[in-house]
Amino acid sequence: REFLKDLYPGKSFDYINPHPTICQIGTNDPEQAAFATRIVQKCGYDRIDLNAECPSDRVTGKREFGAALMKDQDTAVSVVKSIAETVKAIDQSTFCNGDSSGNFEHHTTKNKCLPISVKTRIGVDEHDTFEHIVRFIGQLVDAGCHRFVIHARKVYTQGLSPAQNRTVPPLNYPFAYKLMEAFPECEFIVNGGIMSLEHARKV
Repeated sequence: REFLKDLYPGKSFDYINPHPTICQIGTNDPEQAAFATRIVQKCGYDRIDLNAECPSDRVTGKREFGAALMKDQDTAVSVVKSIAETVKAIDQSTFCNGDSSGNFEHHTTKNKCLPISVKTRIGVDEHDTFEHIVRFIGQLVDAGCHRFVIHARKVYTQGLSPAQNRTVPPLNYPFAYKLMEAFPECEFIVNGGIMSLEHARKV
């Protein structure tokens, strides 16, 4: 709102609710994840989201996070576990009410548990079977995450640019729906190829 007020002096934007606001992080380091979680909580974000789907060379290459976490599942689990344990520690040391799966009424995350989510895809490179993604999600659930944003395409870490990865791999919404059925206790948000509210309702 403050940005809009600076951009359009004299106009009121008090009617705009900036929440929920989500902070997405990218890392393969549990210590960095814990540090980021504390900062995200302190800044009043409504959720922390781990990027486990970005195919950029700068991400999946030397830094080995984003889509690389779909291959290195042990690292992904360690990062999510670190986030969840940090949220729990904040809970115990302050006055957090609610839970890390996001079941709470919003006031401010400075006095509410910080929900955790992971954004990922239905497959990566040659790892594109249903069993692979079920194993991946299952391990993340055990680590403390119960909310997932699923881009209903597989991702290629070689041969396609990040922009091409958003359009070239075919969409497979039924694959994502099947994943939801496998984890009825979790919340899933499906994205990819959704161009309008009407399309979103159909999906």
